[in-house]
Amino acid sequence: MKRIYGTIFKELRLNKGYSIKEISDTEVSKATISKFEHGAAMISIDKFFRLLSNINVSPGEFTLYVEERLDIPYSFSSATNNFSAFQDKQKNLVKVEKTIKRLEDQIQKFPERKFLRIQIINLKAIISQAIPDYKDKIDARDRQVIKQHLLVTKNWNDFELRIYCSTIHLFDLPTIELLTHKLLNPFNYRLITPDIKWMMSVALVNLTDALLIRGAEDLTESTPYFKQIIRYLEDHPIPNKHIAEKAFVKFNIGSHYYLINQTERGLEDMREVIQGLSLLGCDEWANALILEFDKLTKTSYLEL
Repeated sequence: MKRIYGTIFKELRLNKGYSIKEISDTEVSKATISKFEHGAAMISIDKFFRLLSNINVSPGEFTLYVEERLDIPYSFSSATNNFSAFQDKQKNLVKVEKTIKRLEDQIQKFPERKFLRIQIINLKAIISQAIPDYKDKIDARDRQVIKQHLLVTKNWNDFELRIYCSTIHLFDLPTIELLTHKLLNPFNYRLITPDIKWMMSVALVNLTDALLIRGAEDLTESTPYFKQIIRYLEDHPIPNKHIAEKAFVKFNIGSHYYLINQTERGLEDMREVIQGLSLLGCDEWANALILEFDKLTKTSYLEL
């Protein structure tokens, strides 16, 4: 395994047109780089990051190259990133289940490694969003593991946000309230990076989706949470560059307004989102929301 890092690094270096001499310095010698590229030696993480910086490749980009070479989601974030494609006719079901099997094999060898169990549960939750029957493979104990991890983790990062996004639909409203308090609390994050901001936007989409499902069962229970989200967005609007997430949250809030008999306001919000996506050429998204609109209003959007 260790040889592949040096091999990929060498390919990236050559692709950028750099010689070993050009990227070596007083911290990392030419001999060290050569040994690393040929799998004869590993280097410390600080030297590795320095070398990546010297060839203008980010750690995240390097990880993606490793994943591609291994033909498996090498990192947890990569497996969860496949969800957008997974929703499209479940293209990545085999790949995600392959990852689950790999993690289950590891946990058989190392049962004390809780993080493996968290990853397995999370990936099953991702599948359950597209295949509802998959929820049966996530029991109460699994839900408690996820809940406990999210509540006791002092500072969330990308990992916790991804867990929140993929599992929030599994929980009851009291748990959603606890977890959402952490989601919206700026002191819950040691560093709010652009990726964190984007994942928070995605989390709001998934949260409002989950609340709409709960609202179909009992509007009196879900309404206070929507009010909290609306107040939060007044002070912390979703950035315009996260246009998809901004649109979906607005559509979900419009759906909520419609359900609580603020009919005209709800219809206006939902129509604005569909029209906006259509104007941008996002026909797949617009058509998906038209189906949701028709289902909710029991009318035909195209006939209005």
